[in-house]
Amino acid sequence: SRVNCISAGVITKKGMASITVGLENGDVLNLLVRPTFPVDFELQRTHGVSEIIQSPNQAVFAVIDDERTLYVYHGSTRKIILSEKDVAGFVFHTSVSHFICYSRRGSLIIQTLDGYSASFQLQGKPVMFNGSGVLLAINNTL
Repeated sequence: SRVNCISAGVITKKGMASITVGLENGDVLNLLVRPTFPVDFELQRTHGVSEIIQSPNQAVFAVIDDERTLYVYHGSTRKIILSEKDVAGFVFHTSVSHFICYSRRGSLIIQTLDGYSASFQLQGKPVMFNGSGVLLAINNTL
């Protein structure tokens, strides 16, 4: 299947780099790059993957599919923590991995992964979430 998107991770203590790949057929692969190039995990998806976002500590990752459905997965169990439809953009907080921000249906939602959330009537796609601020792109302009 054709690659739709790639997200580069961090270098591990063992000197390997993590790369997450979203395929056109909906599969998500996490590759640990080293001489033998093994596959660490695989998710079977039914829709194509348009975006992959990893938390700063790689404990959690998110997938947005071609149907604009967001799935947030626990990194080690691969269980879905959150799913939302009609998502235009998603980011993890730059230093607090369980703190997320996404936009859908004219609203910007800031939420913790254990369920606390706040919603604001704002247009735009979140690009960065740092401190108490969110950087938004509106019509491809920051």
